Amino acid sequence: MSTYDMNNKVFNSLSDSCFTIDRVPGTYLDYVLYIPENISPDASLIVVGMTPNSRYSYSQAYLQCINRVLKKEYEPIPRILSETYNCPMIFPIIPKIRGNESYPYASFLGYDTYHLTDETSEVYKVDEQVVKMIDYATDYINTYFNTNIDNKVIMTGFSASCKFANHFTALHPDKVKMVIGGATGGLCIYPLKEIKNPNSSAHEMVKLNFPLGFNDIDEKDKTTKMDLFKKIPQFYYMGNEDVNDPSRPQFVPDKEINEKGEIVDKTDESGNVIPAKDEHGHYIYARDEQGEYIIGEQYYSLEQIHFLHDGKLDDQQYRFNFNRDIYIEKGVPSVFKKYDGKHNLTEKAKEELHNDVINFYNEYIYNLDNKEERKR
Repeated sequence: MSTYDMNNKVFNSLSDSCFTIDRVPGTYLDYVLYIPENISPDASLIVVGMTPNSRYSYSQAYLQCINRVLKKEYEPIPRILSETYNCPMIFPIIPKIRGNESYPYASFLGYDTYHLTDETSEVYKVDEQVVKMIDYATDYINTYFNTNIDNKVIMTGFSASCKFANHFTALHPDKVKMVIGGATGGLCIYPLKEIKNPNSSAHEMVKLNFPLGFNDIDEKDKTTKMDLFKKIPQFYYMGNEDVNDPSRPQFVPDKEINEKGEIVDKTDESGNVIPAKDEHGHYIYARDEQGEYIIGEQYYSLEQIHFLHDGKLDDQQYRFNFNRDIYIEKGVPSVFKKYDGKHNLTEKAKEELHNDVINFYNEYIYNLDNKEERKR
């Protein structure tokens, strides 16, 4: 690994086209910047969501991320876009450090992260840290590679980092030109401040606070962030058999017998424990002495968990369709599509997905950029 000093900025070269950059002033977290050999002068910067896990330290999470970038062990969609259109990519390193209360699951950017008050935590105001990374990286690329990249990015992510991409876009719609996210679990933020309670037959309105809605997100100038959000092209997908749901309260695990004849918790293909169901097909959730849900990691508030799990929205597949219908109703230029597979898609479905993403990108970014170039 080589180190270069460019006008007092330190860049550590990891490979011919991959760099780490010293922490941006005012941030706690590192990131990796990938610059293709034949970078397009008007390319879009792609933000790649990653979730390095570490049971011990940030340094371990950092090394996990570095290794995954160098080995290209991350979701293929940003890589395909980068290779097809010669786009640079930025990988914010946002760790999930287990057993440390100062580290909420920040790569989800949920309720706990949004309301984090510990200013000594490395993930304090993590969304604003990522904004600074984007601005810094854009400035660097344009300065040293003679490009004209703007600081509106393409947010990408899968599973938890899909929620980060979606939630970040809600908080900073002025920084995003497109979102592509997978394994949503039907948990995309609603472009609403309130909604009729889908779990009640009465005409009861429910306030939608972040990360379910925009009720408590501040307005920006005379145009609300919600209005800006609704103009951004967004592509979301999930497997038609996906049962992964990070919004669940604690539950009673389903059981199965393994090859050794032992009774063990039943898990999905990603190793996540699957909850048991009652005779009516409803998930069985753990309750405290007062009969209330027991919450583990607080991605959502207790009120939000009731909204998501007291009725039809408890089913992720139904919830995905509900998400889609709201986005269509509010005029968001969006695609919500299910593909064959569970949390991870089948290989054939992945090919279909990749073609769909390229077509979506061409419709909303590439063709429009070329049209503007021809005008000039």
